[in-house]
Amino acid sequence: MAVAGYLFHKTGSKAVFDALAQCDLRLVVLTLPLVIAVQMAGGLRIQWLLADQRCYVSYPIALKTTLIGVLTGMAFFGPIGGDAARLYLFKQRAPRCSLVQVGWALVADRFSGMFALCLVVLFINRTASLSWRTSSGGRAALVAAAVVGSGCVMAMVFSHWKSGLHWCLRRIGPRVIEKNLSSATDGLHQPRWQRALLLSFFIHLCALTAGCLMALACGLKIATWDVAAIISTTTLVLAFPLTPFGLGIRDGSLLLLFQLAGVTDRPQILAVSALLLMPPLFSSALGALSWTTLGIPETYAGSDMAQNSPERGKI
Repeated sequence: MAVAGYLFHKTGSKAVFDALAQCDLRLVVLTLPLVIAVQMAGGLRIQWLLADQRCYVSYPIALKTTLIGVLTGMAFFGPIGGDAARLYLFKQRAPRCSLVQVGWALVADRFSGMFALCLVVLFINRTASLSWRTSSGGRAALVAAAVVGSGCVMAMVFSHWKSGLHWCLRRIGPRVIEKNLSSATDGLHQPRWQRALLLSFFIHLCALTAGCLMALACGLKIATWDVAAIISTTTLVLAFPLTPFGLGIRDGSLLLLFQLAGVTDRPQILAVSALLLMPPLFSSALGALSWTTLGIPETYAGSDMAQNSPERGKI
């Protein structure tokens, strides 16, 4: 946050606010349905992955918990705080599921999203303008996406080898840890990566479209496809939990990448960075509302679990 404050102070807060005032409000408003679509798809994805682990929650609960995860990420470094909150809340609403089963679904949720993002970054950066592809920013984006994407592929392949998971658990510590963890993973099932990946592509395309609309609303003089390459690369950087909401990291990344692409108007770039805070803030507001309406945890025999069990034909 100190980095963000320094960048805004060095550029001039008045100049940044003037650039924000000149943004096309109509394009900014168009991003709201996309932000809502991202969160709705995220709730559906985690519901599917939980069902793969035989942990059944209704879609409204999955959606509300997803929004609460965005809210808690404000104070606890993004994905880490959000996943911790989701782990706790989902375990409350699926008492027959172990923490490992819920955690396994969250890991699958995280890796499927990261892999889809890497593919989006690779595709957009490879098809961007020649000036961007040959710049140091474009080359760094390709290398980073390739490395992170390869790691996600290995994690997804490893998840299909349950024996490999048990092999690791037997070697990580004392016998008591081995016994507890091995028994906890007895109910693990392979996540269905295919449909999770399809939803992940949809999520990232919606988020990328919203980011490009915000950049275009500020009137940046740069090709739209290059804007998409820069926004997607910045999203990849922000996937690593360094600061709440990526404050400072987002601003510095956008300044560097846009300047490498030939954009020198710092107030406009920081105005785009400020607008990109709107989706997580809007989702956090919905998360605060969801927190007040989440209700009392239901038991497995309750309507939330029973109505979504395989016996009712719903997953």
